[in-house]
Amino acid sequence: MRAMVSRTLGVESSQGRTVRYSAHRLALLAALALLAVMPAAPTDAAGGEVVLPALLRGASLPGAEPRPLRAIPSPTAPPKPSQPAGTSTAPVLPSPTPVSEPSPTSPLEPMPEDDCPDEAFMDLSAYPGAGAQYPDPELAVSCRDDELIVIGNGIPHYAFVPITPNPLVAVAHEYHIPLHPVLASETSALPRLGTAGVAVNGLPFFGPNEAAVPAAQAWGDPVYNGIMDACLGHTAAEYHYHALQVDCLGGAEPGRPSPIIGFATDGFPIHGPFGCLDSDCETVVELQSSWVRIADPRTNAWDAYAYREQQGAAYLDRCNGRVGPDGRYRYHATSGFPYIIGCYAGTPKAQAGGGAGRPGPGPRPRPLIETLFDWMRWPLP
Repeated sequence: MRAMVSRTLGVESSQGRTVRYSAHRLALLAALALLAVMPAAPTDAAGGEVVLPALLRGASLPGAEPRPLRAIPSPTAPPKPSQPAGTSTAPVLPSPTPVSEPSPTSPLEPMPEDDCPDEAFMDLSAYPGAGAQYPDPELAVSCRDDELIVIGNGIPHYAFVPITPNPLVAVAHEYHIPLHPVLASETSALPRLGTAGVAVNGLPFFGPNEAAVPAAQAWGDPVYNGIMDACLGHTAAEYHYHALQVDCLGGAEPGRPSPIIGFATDGFPIHGPFGCLDSDCETVVELQSSWVRIADPRTNAWDAYAYREQQGAAYLDRCNGRVGPDGRYRYHATSGFPYIIGCYAGTPKAQAGGGAGRPGPGPRPRPLIETLFDWMRWPLP
């Protein structure tokens, strides 16, 4: 019988020790490394989003003949989000952990038992819809058993402009939102993928990051990357928002506090960016996010921004909300990250078919290739 010979290669490790690789282990390592770096498929069973190449962004949808739309801007590429004071280009810092921050402690005025906020939602019959080839938008709102129930079909009330390769399709949505939210003892992180709340037109909104594909924008800031339509929405498995435009959701009176434009799944309302600083609402200001940019947000949005507590009544907390002069907590949609909410101040209610996915801020798992490398080596005796 022939003797089997195992050839080895000696390499000095980062700790100064010599490690040995057998030929067959080197071959296995090379094969596994190739698998580890192969690009992900453009879609997956979890509904991962796919973005369209820049060439195709903003392309008109053939056959659509939308009627004029009230208070909704023409579909143009949105501007890059403004950066709050204090922005820097420092190296990536550890991502924030909103789960450990205590919620505001100001007393809250409870919502009356018979106060169903159905009037905050839009009458979609007054709008033209997504286009002649799409179903009409549908929305029904009611309150029952201490819940706000929102039922819709996932079709926007304004002309749909495709930004991603995913088609616009009707989706049966039913959201159950706590009617009388209570501030939690600690904030909690948003889902990395899936529904974080619902807008007043019945369409869902997600957190301020994309999915893992394409690799050049993995988990990146979709607003910064310019892959949203004029109303800051786009399609994946369903049409959804990553930021909210007041003008696309009923509009607002100039000089007045912004109306409710959505609800988070913890039950707290989301207003536009303008709010009162006093109980008589004599002073109305544009409220500002307290998150600042610290790195390139094209990928890993949660690593590219950091919450920095700011001085002044116009700045919002980590979750992008505040207790107003009326004693009630509310979120505010802003022009800067996190755009809608940065964490939950209350206790979110799980929604059927939404809210799944990886959590927002927090440590990412160790790369597979590093784990394989350690498994394939051992020190010389």
